[in-house]
Amino acid sequence: MNKNYFLKWLIDFFKFLGVFAIFFVISFIVVNFPALKMRYDYAFKAKNNQSFSENQKYPPSATQPNYLVIPKIGAIAPIAWNVMESGIDKALQKGVAHYKKTALPNQIGNTFIFGHSSYYWWAEGSYKQIFVLLDKLDKGDRVYLNYKKQVYAYIVTDKIVVSPDDVSVMAQTDQRILSLMTCVPVGTNLKRLVVKAAPVAL
Repeated sequence: MNKNYFLKWLIDFFKFLGVFAIFFVISFIVVNFPALKMRYDYAFKAKNNQSFSENQKYPPSATQPNYLVIPKIGAIAPIAWNVMESGIDKALQKGVAHYKKTALPNQIGNTFIFGHSSYYWWAEGSYKQIFVLLDKLDKGDRVYLNYKKQVYAYIVTDKIVVSPDDVSVMAQTDQRILSLMTCVPVGTNLKRLVVKAAPVAL
């Protein structure tokens, strides 16, 4: 292989990489546009000291039956209770899903709830970005669950990022806690973000 041929091959290779990178970026933006727009809107309002949503102590929407409400990030969604692994995808089309093998809000233990951070915008369902801003929650932010027409309030205590196969985050505890989980980074399923919250009085 002569030097000129190798140089031409190298240039062509990097051109291919450039075209591939551009195609990948455009495809990523198109597929995840609704989720990316929500993150942009949140960042824009935060930069301009505007509230993304009304952070009320007790949101009126929390009185709806079987609902999750997170005022800081404007997340309001129906909860499908006692969902097994085989039914999670279908449940997430209609809101968020509570994992059946974990505690319910009126029980001692870890109440574990899944939600999408992003998904194909053309796929069925209206809650494909419900947890796109979950990483914006900080200690002290409030979360509300409605279960059997009773409202349960929580404050965020921690958030961690784990691998997809780390099932320890679903382990039961001897205290009431709430765990909210979604995929991160947005547009991928490489890791899982888990937000932990402790019960508080309304």
